[in-house]
Amino acid sequence: MSNTRFFTVPGPPAGQGRHRTRVIPPKLEKVIDALSVAMCNAARPPIVASRIQHLFKKLIVQPYNNPKTAQRAAVVLRSYQNRHGREEAFLGPVRVRVVLHREIPKSWPAWKHEAAADDLIVPTSRPDCDNVQKLIYDALNGYAWMDDAQVFSVHVESRYHDAALCVGMSIQLEGFPKIEKKSQLESAPVHSFDGGAFFGTGAEEEQAKGA
Repeated sequence: MSNTRFFTVPGPPAGQGRHRTRVIPPKLEKVIDALSVAMCNAARPPIVASRIQHLFKKLIVQPYNNPKTAQRAAVVLRSYQNRHGREEAFLGPVRVRVVLHREIPKSWPAWKHEAAADDLIVPTSRPDCDNVQKLIYDALNGYAWMDDAQVFSVHVESRYHDAALCVGMSIQLEGFPKIEKKSQLESAPVHSFDGGAFFGTGAEEEQAKGA
């Protein structure tokens, strides 16, 4: 049988931020040395060009984590651990289902507000589903599963809801047993997708869990 875990993440849905890089310049004495050589050999362009080229080779481009991404990932992980922190990470295949609950803009007219509440209008603005998926993978890697390569199926959708029902993100993880022996096939579940019952407002799933 599969093992299902459900939790919600509070606050407006957010995705993974862009990767950032910083340029680390060479040490000051190296710059002064290169400028001194250039000034002393102003009449000899090849030497000046060589020193400047050598100086630029000393520049180091260093990637670093986006601080906002780290904060968002921490919120996702904390929400998971509050509900399932004592449970071991999945070892087999995992299916991930996510609903982003977006608040209907207050500036919209009544007809548009009603249409959004009835799912006739859906969000098409950021955060996009792909970046949300990446954020969840990074946050839960090593906690909900050992490696995000175990995720064989993922479904992310974005919906509008009234502010009272906006819970941020609803996330369901369904873990399947890891098949290593032929004898395990007799009790192995079929990895089929049935998303009908899961996709609600978020509050409905919370009530079902508390019952």
